Amino acid sequence: FMYARCCGVFGSVFVDLGDQHVVVDENGDPPMVRLVTDVEIGEDALVRVAVPDGQPPGSFPDGAYVEFADVEGCDGLLTHTEVTEAGDTVTAWKVTNKPGDPKNSFRIGDTSKLSPFKKGGTLTEKKVGVKVASKSFGEMLKNPGTPFMDMVGVDMLNFGVELQHHAGLAAILSFQGTQGRMPKVNDAADAAAVVAEAKRLLAEKVLDMEIEVDADVVGKIAMMAAVELQPMATFLGGVLAQEVVKVSGKYTPIPGFFHFHAMESLPKQFP
Repeated sequence: FMYARCCGVFGSVFVDLGDQHVVVDENGDPPMVRLVTDVEIGEDALVRVAVPDGQPPGSFPDGAYVEFADVEGCDGLLTHTEVTEAGDTVTAWKVTNKPGDPKNSFRIGDTSKLSPFKKGGTLTEKKVGVKVASKSFGEMLKNPGTPFMDMVGVDMLNFGVELQHHAGLAAILSFQGTQGRMPKVNDAADAAAVVAEAKRLLAEKVLDMEIEVDADVVGKIAMMAAVELQPMATFLGGVLAQEVVKVSGKYTPIPGFFHFHAMESLPKQFP
């Protein structure tokens, strides 16, 4: 389920790809490749690597999977399998990191049954499916999360404005449900009613957010709730199109709501 709403210079997108959605490539970056310089034999084996020419620097994060090739020695290293979070069996080793380990190294678990490492070889990051569960529109409307943590953040100068935007959207939807219409454009009385509704939703815990309503921000959203501004609608359509592509498992979907605004472009006085 996907949803988009344009309220003048304020826009919102919601994405729910279900609780069983699997992401097979979270960022679209090419897999990292490294040269193998050593593989320890032990219960928590350390692998040392070098960065080949043309490859960007960087380390494998905990939980990444790597596949070895062309290694001499370590019989069984190339055919080892792991079961991923999504339940798939892949030919790869799962990476872990420990504080104090040398640079350009990581651990792959138990290699005690392998023969000693001789020389050579490469390893390549193996992208595997990861379950990314979505929550329903109703759940996320009640509590959208925290900006820049488990909710998309867009404005660090006006930190928390995403939650004000969310409260405004919820109040507008509630207003529309009770009044059978959208708030009138630039109507002070309707804007005040939306602000009051936002306060009620928070006070009665219909919205589970620890914020105080900013009447200025919520009022501006209400004033423009019935306005479909072409540039904003075009932008939101592009965002939504990208989310449709992510149904395939390529890239990470928006975790619920995405609220965007350009309220700096509004005049100081509404006409």
